[in-house]
Amino acid sequence: MPTTAIAAALGVSEPALFRHFPTKRALYLATIDRSADTILGHWQRIAARAPSALDALVEMGRWYFDELQSDSRHLRLRFRSCTEVGDPEILEHVRRHFRAVFELVHRLFESARAEGAIAQDTDTRAHAWLFTAVGTLLDVTQIIGIREDLPLAGMPAIMTLIAPKPGRGIPLEET
Repeated sequence: MPTTAIAAALGVSEPALFRHFPTKRALYLATIDRSADTILGHWQRIAARAPSALDALVEMGRWYFDELQSDSRHLRLRFRSCTEVGDPEILEHVRRHFRAVFELVHRLFESARAEGAIAQDTDTRAHAWLFTAVGTLLDVTQIIGIREDLPLAGMPAIMTLIAPKPGRGIPLEET
């Protein structure tokens, strides 16, 4: 998209745009950061107000599913940036944001274990990876236009795999 069109969409002049972002690339990287921070911020607020860690994870998943249905701009940007990870600078941004999300989810599973909501021998990293994988599955179904094949009504069954019932979970590997 030409910078004139970007500036017009933002309601600013092209020179004003370049005062804040010296190059189109800088604007793109800032957009990746802003989008990722927006999603992470929503999830952090959900986690902060949830009565338990497992409730936070379920609500985060629900919010994300609903958000993708109503506005997929963040999703499209995230997937576009993932296709451009051959560029080391873009790769660094994508990895940093992915790790931030993963660490939030992992901390919530650790909290769930500490709360006694899942078994003490639960591999919380494995559950965090599963949670992230289901998010990616939701992303793909949205992008390729088959979301109706994975309706919201089916999410509770999937969530039982990610957020196990009290006393159950993927056990830690013995080393």
